[in-house]
Amino acid sequence: MTFSQDFIDKVRDANNIVDLFSEFTQLKRSGGRLMGLCPFPGHNEKTPSFSVSEDKQVYHCFGCQRSGQIFTALKELKGLNFPEAVEHLANRAGIMLPAEHASTRIKPEVKSRKEKLFKLNSISAEVLHNQLLDLPNDHYAKKYCQTRKLSADIINTFQIGYAPNQWDTLVNHLNAIKAPLSMAAELGLIRKRKEGDGYFDLFRDRLMFPIYSHKGECVGFGGRAFTDEQMPKYLNSPESEIFSKGHTFYGLNETAKYIRTENSVIIVEGYMDLVALYAAGIKNVVATLGTALTPNHARLIKRYSQNVIVLFDGDEAGQKAAVRSLPVLLEEDLLPKAILLPDQMDPDDFINEKGVSTLQEILKSAPDLFSVVLDRYLRDYRGSSADKIVLLNEVSPLMAVMKDSRLKDLYIAEIAQKISVEPSWVSKNIGTPSTRANLAENRHPVTPEMPKDVIGKGARITLEGASRAELFLLNIALMSSERFNAIWQSEIIDNMTHIGVREMFVKAQGYHRQMPNEFDKLSANLMTLTDNPKALALYLGEPMCSMTAEALDKLMNDCIRQVKEKFFRNQTRELAASLRNSPQEERLEKLEQIMNIQKSKHTLRRDRES
Repeated sequence: MTFSQDFIDKVRDANNIVDLFSEFTQLKRSGGRLMGLCPFPGHNEKTPSFSVSEDKQVYHCFGCQRSGQIFTALKELKGLNFPEAVEHLANRAGIMLPAEHASTRIKPEVKSRKEKLFKLNSISAEVLHNQLLDLPNDHYAKKYCQTRKLSADIINTFQIGYAPNQWDTLVNHLNAIKAPLSMAAELGLIRKRKEGDGYFDLFRDRLMFPIYSHKGECVGFGGRAFTDEQMPKYLNSPESEIFSKGHTFYGLNETAKYIRTENSVIIVEGYMDLVALYAAGIKNVVATLGTALTPNHARLIKRYSQNVIVLFDGDEAGQKAAVRSLPVLLEEDLLPKAILLPDQMDPDDFINEKGVSTLQEILKSAPDLFSVVLDRYLRDYRGSSADKIVLLNEVSPLMAVMKDSRLKDLYIAEIAQKISVEPSWVSKNIGTPSTRANLAENRHPVTPEMPKDVIGKGARITLEGASRAELFLLNIALMSSERFNAIWQSEIIDNMTHIGVREMFVKAQGYHRQMPNEFDKLSANLMTLTDNPKALALYLGEPMCSMTAEALDKLMNDCIRQVKEKFFRNQTRELAASLRNSPQEERLEKLEQIMNIQKSKHTLRRDRES
């Protein structure tokens, strides 16, 4: 569902575009407008050409020609889509969202609960931050910050805090403000005592790093020990309904503006690595949270830039992390490069020993991540025919997920050069039976819940070339069992011209018939059957995810009408082509069929115009 125009206007009027841009660039008044350096990605200027009109609430850059209003600004600066931008600005202005708005797709009481969880984390972050600020300068936590070059500005920017070596710092504060301790326990801030009543602090004697979502909500914490003897060295908040490591980057809420300005993102392995780079002036950086890169990470970072550099330690663990990240990044059509630091250094060690300018030069000349991974695969390569086949089996899953055929051709040429064969041989043999088996084993395991007779043993269903109307109908059908049944019972599937879409509907119907109470699993299961899983996830994005039920009904009917019209056109063309060589009695029959089709087309047009 989209927001009403009245609500959009209310949110826009309650926010000042100058306040928004002032978070990303310094604006100075010049005549009747404000000027500053352009904050947008790919436009690094030294002379201000970015203009903001406070009266009209619009902006324009005379250098890169970007212009718009406050909602488009948030899309460019923070990677928010339109509903997210409206919601963000509404929260910023303290405006309640309409109860019927479906961008969250959650009940009001659930949304209220999540807001309370965010607030608990936010309060705790402030408490722990003040604990650090209030320490005497000779305290070991303050000295540790000095050793790690965490300046006052860095500590304030990232709201770094300190959890005292006590059992009740947070508990006492939360009790004092009558906060719900059971909810704080769910977030992993405190824990219920096994014996007796009461709670105790989970984080103790640690440097604390609040973790924020890309929209600025405090979702969790990371705590670092001060000594190597204190275990575990890093302690993160547990997964919760507001915190998932696989969906979250540390620091993105702060560094998004620099990522967009540089049109490049550096991915590191932890919050200390990020803070070290940021403190050294390298600010277009995000950090994972003790987990491997996930498709959700890749989709999130794609909002800000296509250019990615993974900066990992050069030890075995760092190399394996680089290998694991490559297919994830390639599948989202990102352009990944890689730096593996030498001598088991982390970024902080490297900057202290080699200097930030050296690291900056290395980053500028970073090789493709594919080349780094390929060299790893070639470590045991001896040039035999068997070695060539083994290598091809290893790289085939990577080649299969690549969307850009130009980049794929370049990587094929690189493989060919490294193993002394013709590029045509590599291209020809990627996707042979053995490599396809390797791909299936590594990327497309059969989903256990999917009935065997639905999966089948044939080739993957291709959806390439399907019309927009047929794909939209398939996606609308996947939104709910009611919509699926309505589309199936309309018998429009018989009029569809794309074999893959028809086959996907048949597979879906077979699954839904056998397991009617598990509709929510249908999309994930169908994705294992196709060569293009994205084609089954269109309903998760715009425009479908924001449509009202009424708008979806209209879209569904429009798509059904388009499919029928195309089917009638094809039928008419085929009948007309066969008329010339048909006997007289068949000609009359086919002419009657054409007339009936024309009547059906006329009915469709009349319905559309009514």
